[in-house]
Amino acid sequence: MWHIPYNPPREEISFYIDQALSRLDALRRVDQDLWRDFLGASSLLALSGLRAQSPYHDRLNISASTRKALQQAMRKEDLLWVDENPYTPEHLSYSLVNLAACRRLADAYPLGEGISTATAVLEYSTAGFYAYNLALDISLARILEEREEAKVWLTDWWTPHNLRFGMLLGYPAKVLESFVRHEIGQIPQQQMEAVNFPNPANMGAAVSFLASKEAIRDEETQRVIQLWRQVISGVWERCQ
Repeated sequence: MWHIPYNPPREEISFYIDQALSRLDALRRVDQDLWRDFLGASSLLALSGLRAQSPYHDRLNISASTRKALQQAMRKEDLLWVDENPYTPEHLSYSLVNLAACRRLADAYPLGEGISTATAVLEYSTAGFYAYNLALDISLARILEEREEAKVWLTDWWTPHNLRFGMLLGYPAKVLESFVRHEIGQIPQQQMEAVNFPNPANMGAAVSFLASKEAIRDEETQRVIQLWRQVISGVWERCQ
């Protein structure tokens, strides 16, 4: 069976908490109320650098001038605010993207040159981020095609997308593998389990994932789960 190579987060808990708090402080300087919209669990993981993308943020409906100031502040912090529905403004949905974490993706998941070279199209724009997503999807499809034991994963044409999205969300390799294997019918539903994380601010996307019970019990997965929980709660406590 083929396994996704993976290097888990290596820094101390305090490093990720400080990263999130520093970026929250930069957002606070834009607007005293605005920064609270980024206290959701998924946003905190993105601000800390533990995930590259925090999707489905629908709370931020602000003026054009505030939006411009927000984008300028984010750029200084290597963050990008991506409109997920640019052609349907009545359905607000945004992604908070940590560009530094995107550039480190090939270190976390050392799958080959295709993952590292995808950053060549990653520029500071919504179009650049979507081009980066497409480059990752194509690279992942090629990686799977070139490995005889991994070709079966492509029986579900969503697999490259699911892997890329899961990598951007920072999921451990065994979590990604078990989800893909579940989607192609190799792991039955009764062997799967949901892992949920606290979302004290009740804002933005919930942080949760579905994985096999075996993958969840894995020591490396457990370390990442505990790190995420501690960073979310640690930042939230410091913001009270």
